[in-house]
Amino acid sequence: MPPQQQVEFVDPLTGRRFRVDYLWRTADGRLIVVELDGLVKYTDPEMMHGRTVDGIVDDERERSEALVRAGVHAVIRVRMSDLADRAQLTRRLAEAGVPMMKTAA
Repeated sequence: MPPQQQVEFVDPLTGRRFRVDYLWRTADGRLIVVELDGLVKYTDPEMMHGRTVDGIVDDERERSEALVRAGVHAVIRVRMSDLADRAQLTRRLAEAGVPMMKTAA
């Protein structure tokens, strides 16, 4: 099933707003998010905004925790290199409960 893109969530604890890359709403009401991680944010000083790699990792962890507080049930982090292995990516999405279209056998 196609996801919604760039959906905004608000952390009820801090009021911070976060846009997620992809969101699926399941039939049972669960919210599943996929965040596409590019490596540039860990290596490009302009994107790092003076933070260390450890600080960026901590920020990503806090972001995932904030999304859970906002009602997201699962946050799946995907790197660009993960997109090359479609079977592995499909398995990860299915395990998380992403609604999948049935294909003819």
